Amino acid sequence: MPPKELSAAASHCSHMEEIADEAERSLKDVKKFRFLEANGGVFDAVVGKVARFGLFVDVPALAAGGLVHVSTLSRRFVRYDERSMTLGDGRSTWRIGDRMRLRVLKVDWENRWVDFAPAGDRDVGGRGRGRAPGGASGRKKERRG
Repeated sequence: MPPKELSAAASHCSHMEEIADEAERSLKDVKKFRFLEANGGVFDAVVGKVARFGLFVDVPALAAGGLVHVSTLSRRFVRYDERSMTLGDGRSTWRIGDRMRLRVLKVDWENRWVDFAPAGDRDVGGRGRGRAPGGASGRKKERRG
């Protein structure tokens, strides 16, 4: 095979391999997101970046990442400290490298992103799984007499 044709064939093969790699990554993402959407679950995560609006987290078990919005972190007002790159509510502080237990809140198919919330029994930001006072429905039982 002449060198010119060999070079063109090699370029074509490289390009096709890049396309195949991207297709494989996309398929893996789709499968992860379908699993998360159907099953939810609680996962261990590590904070990778802190921003005004929340925490970017990595979930090693899924080889995926997502966002924990600031509204899900605490019932109290959460402040961003630019100097220390932390979020805090006066009682708790979140920083890069912190480990967290998270639950899936929402799968965003369009942007290929997962929103998480801290896992726990408390109802934080109105989105938790905690039990309401007065029973499962949250209504107090009235006595009939």
